[in-house]
Amino acid sequence: MKAHGTHPLPRGGTDLISERMNPDPNVLVFDTPEQVAQAAAERFVDYSIASISDHVPFAVALAGGSTPRRAYELLATDEFKGRINWPRVHLFFGDERAVPPDDPQSNYRMVNDALISRIAIPAENVHRIIGEIEPTESAQSYEAELKDFFGKVDWPRFDLVWLGMGADGCRYPAAANQTGSHHVDVAGHQSRSARDIYGDGKRQGCDARAHFVQRICG
Repeated sequence: MKAHGTHPLPRGGTDLISERMNPDPNVLVFDTPEQVAQAAAERFVDYSIASISDHVPFAVALAGGSTPRRAYELLATDEFKGRINWPRVHLFFGDERAVPPDDPQSNYRMVNDALISRIAIPAENVHRIIGEIEPTESAQSYEAELKDFFGKVDWPRFDLVWLGMGADGCRYPAAANQTGSHHVDVAGHQSRSARDIYGDGKRQGCDARAHFVQRICG
C-alpha cells in the first residue's frame, strides 16, 4: 500500500502492527494476510478523512488481482463503510485485463463484487478501464479521462495508490498470472508494449513485442 500526499494521518489499526516493524515508518510488517487487509482498510479510512478535509475529492487508484480483495470486502462491511464519505470518493483502476467487465478475469468485476456493489458510491465516481476494446484505444481513452479529471498537470496526483504483490514478494502487473494475455496497465508515462511470461508466479522472461499497454497522461 503506497500513499501519495502530505497529509498528517492518524495511524489506524495500530493494534494490528507486528512488533517486528521495519525501522522505516512507511513499511509495516504483519503476521497474517488478515492483519494486512485490516490495516489497509483502516488506512483507507484515514486517508479519505484527511484528504476530504483538505481538498475534495479523494482520488484512489485501485489494484486488481487477489491481493487486495479482502481489504475491499472489509471496506464494504458495517465496520468501515459508514466511516467513509463515498460521494466524495473517486475510484480509478491501475490496470485491467482486456476483457469485458463481467468476465471472471476482470479487475473491475472483482472490485465491483467485493466493494462497489455494496457501498453507496455514485456511479459516475467509478472510473473503470474499458477492457473490452482494443488495448491501445482503451489506454488512450483512460488517459483522456484522467486528464479531464485531474486537469492540466504533468502527472495525476492520486491521494492513495494500491499495488498488488506476487507470491514471491515482487510487484507485478495483473498480467503476471495470465501468460500471454492481453492487458491494459495504467502505470507508465508513455504508451509502450511488453509481454511478461510467468511460470509458478515467477517471471521467466520478457518479449518486447508484447500485448499489454502502459499509458498515463503522456
